[in-house]
Amino acid sequence: MPTATWRTSSPPLDDRDLARYLGIAIQGPGAFRRFKVMLATSPAQLQRYWLFGAERQYGRARAWLADQGYRPALPTGH
Repeated sequence: MPTATWRTSSPPLDDRDLARYLGIAIQGPGAFRRFKVMLATSPAQLQRYWLFGAERQYGRARAWLADQGYRPALPTGH
């Protein structure tokens, strides 16, 4: 994944030091491995990152389904 994509598709961090280290980690070859290793130093941020990524995947899936003409079913009365 290109560095620019990581920068625009990652949740904002409250921890300035971690954000700076992650910015360094994503430079050059082996960036994804370094990024994951550095992010793992903060379990709360790691979980937040994975949840953020999952939400983006769901959003892309919903957009694709909508482009294919699928719409959510309206709830029916019980």
